[in-house]
Amino acid sequence: MNWKLFSSIFYGIFGLIVVFINKTVLTTYKFPAFSILGMLQATTIILVLRTAKLAKLVSFPDLSISVVKQIFPLPLFYVINLLSSLGATKRLNLPMYVVLRRFGILITMLLQTYFLNIVPSKRAAVAIFIIISGSVFAAFEDLNFDVIGYLFILAYDFFDSCEAILVKLQLNDRKSVGQIGILYYCALFSFVPLCLYVFITGDFKKAFVEFDQWTDISFCTLFFGCGLASAVFLYAYIMCTDYNNPVLSQVIACLRNILTTYIGMYIGGDYTFNFYNFVALNITMFAAFYYTYINLTETPKIVKSSSNEQLVNEV
Repeated sequence: MNWKLFSSIFYGIFGLIVVFINKTVLTTYKFPAFSILGMLQATTIILVLRTAKLAKLVSFPDLSISVVKQIFPLPLFYVINLLSSLGATKRLNLPMYVVLRRFGILITMLLQTYFLNIVPSKRAAVAIFIIISGSVFAAFEDLNFDVIGYLFILAYDFFDSCEAILVKLQLNDRKSVGQIGILYYCALFSFVPLCLYVFITGDFKKAFVEFDQWTDISFCTLFFGCGLASAVFLYAYIMCTDYNNPVLSQVIACLRNILTTYIGMYIGGDYTFNFYNFVALNITMFAAFYYTYINLTETPKIVKSSSNEQLVNEV
């Protein structure tokens, strides 16, 4: 089986599923606390993987000091990414959010070159330039400036890129806890910080006291389905990063957002047609597909590097 192609498609499909389930829960049902969904994702991962391990369906190392040293600081990046994403979502409109998220691809490419010593080909670099340029052009008529929002989204870009590089370094290490181990321990060590955030911000009260849809079977099905789908999505992300590279994971996320916009043109009524936006959207879509094709067919150029342990310490 071509695992590079399979993991890319797997990640892309579950990315779309998660987007639409989240959108339904948060928009249609007006669920007030996104952070609760993050906590649900972590809880689902912990319970499912612990049960699967007890049933000997999966295996990963037991908790120990060496595992803690190996997995950190990945859980911290996970929590920071979630909170900075929330802050950016609240402060920025959708066009600027999409534009500034594209710079995460550039940051990841630079970090990948330095830490993983994977040098992008000229064709790949051009494709990434077109993706970023197309996104800027798409939002050209809506360049609103919000200092706090920009700081949130740029922090998200940086820490998300660092997380992707760390995941790849972990998986390249012979002592790695593996794909399942990374998924389990990231969820386990991020659970307490997420719980603290939920209680400090009052999201717990908003979700479980003030929200009145808990008797709706359809909502409850979607809510718990969201936790399961998000858990599978996170595993798909780790798998895609393992078999490919961190930049491709970012590009597929970009592709997912574009496909979401296309579907939104016909479903949901959220898309307002704009000629420049539509042209740029198609250009960005083409560039994203082109980069994906390059990544799946080209042999990456890798230069000599230091040990993975030294690189993790640098990050």
